[in-house]
Amino acid sequence: MALAKRSNNGGNNIFVDIKGNTGEIVRKLEGGGVETYDSLDGTVTGVDVRSNTYKGEEIHSLRMKIEDGSDTKIFASVGLGSFFAGKIVGLLNAADLSKPITLNVGQMKAGETVGDRVVEKDTTWVTAWQDGKRLTPDFGNGATELPKANKVVVSGKEMNDMTPVNEKVAELIGGLIDKLHPEAGPSDDHEQVDVDAAAGAAQRMAA
Repeated sequence: MALAKRSNNGGNNIFVDIKGNTGEIVRKLEGGGVETYDSLDGTVTGVDVRSNTYKGEEIHSLRMKIEDGSDTKIFASVGLGSFFAGKIVGLLNAADLSKPITLNVGQMKAGETVGDRVVEKDTTWVTAWQDGKRLTPDFGNGATELPKANKVVVSGKEMNDMTPVNEKVAELIGGLIDKLHPEAGPSDDHEQVDVDAAAGAAQRMAA
């Protein structure tokens, strides 16, 4: 298994969720319980975008198929529409996808001290390592950071409009699909790729 915390339960396919709100990798067990993990490693052999409806809202998730040379395949999903998910996409874009990669996730709690800084609010993080080196996210054209979200006011409250972030992430997902799923054909104009188009561009990964 390509997860840091091992379990003999389940078959050859294991499904986990990478939670951007808690900084955990979560696996639901058949009995209704869950197991949590801090890292995930292996070679990313497929990506696609899945959509579902929850409480009337359409949710898009990036799903990665990860293999480590064993019979077990890990299918790891992360909800799109956040800086956390965007960073994961940037890290995948920076990686050599023909080689194993390690994703580490975690959370810093409010009040914790990091160096000489006190963490003001709960903050999740994700890092990636390959060939013993920590990867720097690649968001294209030399950018190592995602675009800033637009600020909008809704009912008197300032909120983030994630459109610039989502557009960049969708563009990068289109590029990852081109690399990993050449049989699906190239995305002619990545500037116009959205998460739905990215989903349609990739052949569904074998379950």
